[in-house]
Amino acid sequence: MLLSLLIISSYSVEAKIGHTFEDNIKQYGEPIELDSFPSKNGFGGYATYDVDKNWKIKAFYINNKARSEHLIPKNDAKLSRDEVRNWALKMFEENKRGNYVTKLAQPRIEGHFFTKGLIAYEYLIVNKATQGYKSVRVLFYENDKSYSQINPKAYL
Repeated sequence: MLLSLLIISSYSVEAKIGHTFEDNIKQYGEPIELDSFPSKNGFGGYATYDVDKNWKIKAFYINNKARSEHLIPKNDAKLSRDEVRNWALKMFEENKRGNYVTKLAQPRIEGHFFTKGLIAYEYLIVNKATQGYKSVRVLFYENDKSYSQINPKAYL
């Protein structure tokens, strides 16, 4: 029995940046919103998935692979610091990010740049005060560029 549980769990799909459109359907179910554009190499476009009662994920696909995911609230839900980090780790695996390069912070957003991609945390601002986190964004740089080939401010 334990062996069969281990085998089943090893084949379970976790939707993460870099996974296919089909993988994300297995994880989240059918998209609640879909906007596609012509592509010769699989699905291209945006798909929004219902994650739980407070959150949805909007994924951007090029050639059937998720190039970015954006966790956004359905209502006025806000994330704690621990939830933000847990979501980011789930959405952008460490082995796909590359090495940590730098942090860039602006008044409403904080970006952590890696050699292959970015994790950005958007702050929830109420009356000019930070009240927590509003969203998490993860993405690969365009055209598989490395950090040294991009303009970091353009990605925030």
